Amino acid sequence: ARATEINPNWNPPRLRLAQLYFGTGDTQLALEQSDKILALQPRNETALLVSGAARLRNGEFDKALALFKRARDLSPKNPASYMDTGAVYVLERKYAEATKEYEHALKLNPDMIGALSALIQIDIVQGNANAALARASEHLQKTKDQAGVYQLMGQISLGTRDYAKAVEY
Repeated sequence: ARATEINPNWNPPRLRLAQLYFGTGDTQLALEQSDKILALQPRNETALLVSGAARLRNGEFDKALALFKRARDLSPKNPASYMDTGAVYVLERKYAEATKEYEHALKLNPDMIGALSALIQIDIVQGNANAALARASEHLQKTKDQAGVYQLMGQISLGTRDYAKAVEY
C-alpha cells in the first residue's frame, strides 16, 4: 500500500493489492484498485480479469462479461479469459455459450483440466453422464495430465453409481 501512496501511477503494486483483496473476499477494495489501474491502463489484461472476477462475485454478470471479453480481445490466446467468460455463462445457465468458451480454453491449453471439468459439469447438469464420460475419455489422448482426467472419470462413475468403474479409474 505504501508503494501506491508514494507513486499512485505505478500499477504493479496496485495490481498485487487488487489480487490480494479479491483473494481475501474484499471485492470492494479489489474493484477500487483495479478501477484505478484501468483508468491509467485500460488495456491491462490482468486488471480486467480481476475487476471482472470481483464483479462476477458481486453478481454483476453483464459487467463481468464485458470485462472478460475485453481481456479476451486483448489476448485471444490466454485461456483464462475464456474460462472466466464460461463461468458467467454457467451462472446465467447459458450452457451452449459456456461450452464454447470452455472448449476454446481447452483447445488453447489441452492440459487445463479445469476447462475439462467445467465441460463435464455442464454435461452432468444437462443429465448426460455418458457424454461427460465420453468427453473425458476422448481427452485422454490430448493431455499430459492423464491422472487428472482419470480422476474426473472416476468422479463421473461415482455419480452414476458405477462403483467398479470408479475404482478402476
